Amino acid sequence: MKNIKKIFSFIQEYIFPIFCLQCKKEGSWLCDNCFITLEIDGYFACPVCGVQNRDGIVCCKKIFLSQHIAIATYKHKTIIEQIIHLIKYQYLDSLKKVITKICIHFYISQHVLFNDIDIITAIPLYKKREAERGFNQAQLICDSLSIVTAIPTMHTLKRCKKTKQQALLSLTERKKNLQGAFALIEDVQGKTVLLVDDVFTTGSTLEHAAEVLIMGGAKQVIGFSLARGKMRNEGK
Repeated sequence: MKNIKKIFSFIQEYIFPIFCLQCKKEGSWLCDNCFITLEIDGYFACPVCGVQNRDGIVCCKKIFLSQHIAIATYKHKTIIEQIIHLIKYQYLDSLKKVITKICIHFYISQHVLFNDIDIITAIPLYKKREAERGFNQAQLICDSLSIVTAIPTMHTLKRCKKTKQQALLSLTERKKNLQGAFALIEDVQGKTVLLVDDVFTTGSTLEHAAEVLIMGGAKQVIGFSLARGKMRNEGK
């Protein structure tokens, strides 16, 4: 099966060559010269009020998430925006190599943040939506982090219902939309969980999933995203 995938990937790249998202040089999604221009040393802010602080610790009121870590800020017309858009809406899972490289860079500079993490888990997609897309973009990030940190991944949650796109809803509607959306499927008793999503906007998705994990016995839930900020068409 792996050999078939390699052959298919080779044929695909031969017929549809890859070009750097920034300088358009052929050969990779992001060449080495353009990679070093990325601002990926981390963005840390309270997941409730958004005030920047050390390590993204909750500073204003108690919620189920204790912390939020983002590798980058989400800004329009940037490479990070393009990467997220291509994975999320054009289903290009071949960008996983770039994500892994980004995770490596982030881990080298911020490895202390991962010292107490027991497992890494991804926000799940509804099964029909994942089948349509072919993969879960949050799981791609989750897998890359696991490769880099050597912390095991675990499918701890399942999506119980098809939710509306969060971007189309008000804050109150977002919370209602996610009620009952997640269920625990693995034992997380006493574990510190790194909960991964692609983009953090209002934090509603991560918070509802964190609630399920905490109520299921998790010691602590730390949110993690590739980027943080307001993006067009954000939602699951």
